Amino acid sequence: MIHIFFYMRVLFISFEFLLVLGGLIVFFFYDTMLTNFGVLNLNNDALKWAFILPLTIAGTTFKEGVLVLFPDEEKAKVFHEWPDYWKLKAHFNIGIFISITLSFSCFFIWMGNKLEDNRWLFLFSIFTIALLINTCSFYLAKIKIKSGLVKLY
Repeated sequence: MIHIFFYMRVLFISFEFLLVLGGLIVFFFYDTMLTNFGVLNLNNDALKWAFILPLTIAGTTFKEGVLVLFPDEEKAKVFHEWPDYWKLKAHFNIGIFISITLSFSCFFIWMGNKLEDNRWLFLFSIFTIALLINTCSFYLAKIKIKSGLVKLY
């Protein structure tokens, strides 16, 4: 039961969650402000390839995530026997969940050809920025873990 609360804490107390929540509030409650913001003339090629950015960021998250859980082949056994390893695994699982959820959200916005509408372009941008924050978290965790292992050995 304590694990469920920890997972919920990791999910709901994060920069990604706050950014997405704020973006959704603006999207739903201030939609006229976004609609009246002006028409952005985006290049058709930019719209055609827009999904590459969130897809690349999500791919980087998966790559960095594996390096967070398996930082060093030689020291992996000691690392995996660490008593608080389950907390790191919880952060990993939630980070991957966030990455998948936001990637699919960007994909559906892109596939629905909604990027020409300012409101949907704003939401797509918020999801992409949240993905970038998520990836940076994985990268910083990898650095911190490698640093800790160097100090340990």
